[in-house]
Amino acid sequence: MESANVHRSWDFYYRLCIAKAHIAVAPESEAINVFEKEIEEAGYSHTKGLFRIKWTDKVNCDLLRKIVAFNTENKKDMVKFWR
Repeated sequence: MESANVHRSWDFYYRLCIAKAHIAVAPESEAINVFEKEIEEAGYSHTKGLFRIKWTDKVNCDLLRKIVAFNTENKKDMVKFWR
């Protein structure tokens, strides 16, 4: 499985993992908890640490932007890459 971290400097936003049937977005469990309802409303399946966007699904770019904004604000005083 190929993957990449999406981040700026020490601000981790999410990890993308490419799979046969989907792309997995792993923003850390705190963001999953905050956006769980929106993830489900978008039709994505999820675990406590990631959600899956099937290749046939529409990508909810607004949701990804909200997750980036949340992680940026929520982690602004952190000195570690991971929570």
